[in-house]
Amino acid sequence: MTARSAAAATPESAPPAVGSAGAAPAGAAERVTGRAADQPDIALVVPNLRGGGAQRMCVNLKRAFDRRGLAVDLVVWERDGQLVPDFEGDASVHYLGASSGLAAVPKLARYLARRRPKGLVSFMRPTNLACVAARALARAPTTVLISERNNPNAQLAGSAPWKRVLWRSMMRALYPRADGLVLPSTNLRGDTEAFMGRPLAHTTVIHNPVVTPALRAAAKAAIAGAPPREGRPRQVCALSRLHAHKGHDALIRAFAEATAGTDTRLAVVGDGPARGDLEALARAESVADRVDFLGYQGDPLPILAASDVFAHASRYEGFCNVIVEAMHFGLPLVVTDCPSGPAEILEGGRHGLLVPVDDHAALTAALRDALDGRAPVYDPEAAHARFEEDVIVDRFLDLLGLDAPGPGRAGGEWDGPEGAGRERSGA
Repeated sequence: MTARSAAAATPESAPPAVGSAGAAPAGAAERVTGRAADQPDIALVVPNLRGGGAQRMCVNLKRAFDRRGLAVDLVVWERDGQLVPDFEGDASVHYLGASSGLAAVPKLARYLARRRPKGLVSFMRPTNLACVAARALARAPTTVLISERNNPNAQLAGSAPWKRVLWRSMMRALYPRADGLVLPSTNLRGDTEAFMGRPLAHTTVIHNPVVTPALRAAAKAAIAGAPPREGRPRQVCALSRLHAHKGHDALIRAFAEATAGTDTRLAVVGDGPARGDLEALARAESVADRVDFLGYQGDPLPILAASDVFAHASRYEGFCNVIVEAMHFGLPLVVTDCPSGPAEILEGGRHGLLVPVDDHAALTAALRDALDGRAPVYDPEAAHARFEEDVIVDRFLDLLGLDAPGPGRAGGEWDGPEGAGRERSGA
């Protein structure tokens, strides 16, 4: 990760970035397009650096923009989360010390007035609102792109009516003041418009930049280091936060029925508030000895590489990065057809088995089919081409009106093992 010069120190109003700036590669400053390196081309804003999908995609974008030779600031409300160690000593990271959107607005405004980035991309709903308000307060000329990352109707379904009204009112007031709204899936546009009760102008669908050089390298290493498939139990992998809407309860019940009388295992990768309930459910379903709760994994790819099926039983999503990561290995896929992204990723079932949400019989049957080699066979390179980093970066740069001095790789292909999908789909 490129560390910018000491001139990119955090604003006086914010706590300093941890550690000292690392050495930037030779010529890094000269690669910034027509700008001094102490004035960023782009600011990426997130509330924290927890290991969620939005944060990981923000980090992927930062690294991609850095590789293009752009000066990029990562602006974070709180110094919190599993990804914090990845940025130790990086002077381009600015921690604001804000625990809420209300507290973040004046600090973001001071950041914008001092650093004056040409473009800004915000991630997650509270951050979107704060960034639009902060630009107005700072009277900054920054182009602001906001990005909705999840289904607001589904996310707020259990909230008090006044909370839904408050969110809708704030989004109606502030979202139109952004220069553009980016959504990771086509269906999410309709879901967001339905929640707001009005059509949205200046919206663009840009998929998440899941397939990166880091993913390609790590996947190749994970495949090379995977244990032999012969002589070991088959394994289903589930990879996501342990939260009620991710549907692990439905998956555990279906797994128990689909694999009864076998030694097939379920690897549950991730952590969250539902873990205790899920462990109890595994005991109640008499599969506790075959369900491995592995917690948060900084690098889950070796687990994917050692698996025979990937299953995801979510009740709603905004996109679903982990499906693309599993596709990278050519794994047979069992995925719920939830709003808003999975069916779009699987192209309506061309690349995996789509089942209705909370349909126990359908999920059970799909797991059996996938384990028995009856899931769709697909070519990983063709299936994930839409999610290549350089394709996504080019689209963001077009929206921001920026040119990157570094070479792009739009249209590049995965350099993984040829035929990986077909070899694994028959597992």
